[in-house]
Amino acid sequence: MSKPFPKSLPLILLALLLGGPLLYALGFVLPFQIITGLTSVAMWSLFLGVAGSVVGSAWAVMTISKPERRHISGLLSPIVTIFIGVSVVIAFLWLSISTVSSLCHTRHQRVCTSNLSYIGTLMMAYAEHNDDRFPTNLNDFDWESSETRSRLACSSRGVAPNDNSHIDNVTTYKLIPGRTRNDNRDAVLAYCPNPKHTGANKMYCVLFAGGHVLQLPKDEFEQLNINQ
Repeated sequence: MSKPFPKSLPLILLALLLGGPLLYALGFVLPFQIITGLTSVAMWSLFLGVAGSVVGSAWAVMTISKPERRHISGLLSPIVTIFIGVSVVIAFLWLSISTVSSLCHTRHQRVCTSNLSYIGTLMMAYAEHNDDRFPTNLNDFDWESSETRSRLACSSRGVAPNDNSHIDNVTTYKLIPGRTRNDNRDAVLAYCPNPKHTGANKMYCVLFAGGHVLQLPKDEFEQLNINQ
């Protein structure tokens, strides 16, 4: 005789899946001594809920697919269990994609900041031999250097070409013309025109005359008067 599908399984799974986050949240308001224990219990509760949802969904599918099991167990509990399992899988995939996307954005943001710092060093070296004047565009740099080529384009849109003949094919950093070493240290020297690599926050990487690079949200970036 086929073993009936447990009617209480959906409730148990919901208790495990919802109980884990609730216990974890309680850890922030309870005394420190029990936070570690609650965190462990919360993690185990969530793990058992996820594992149980996957196994339970497989069991529910087998129950529904066979008439004798379906007759014994009914349809409500198996269908609810499958719904829970599918929801867990979707949530897991969404979290995984969001995490990977966030890591990619963070990496590009780090590289972009590093590139602008490098460009700032190049600009200072250029000014020493050009009456304290900074370069007005990227064509003033040495494109024969492979390191320089790799630093003159936003990492999320490609790398700079081997020479400056196709410089517009990639998103390169924008230099503000007319700058000199005598300008205020908060004057903008260069910026990345591509904020997409920083995700939904739309942060712009900006190089200032003082040599520092800041990541500014769109509203603060738009308030900068980059022409003065």
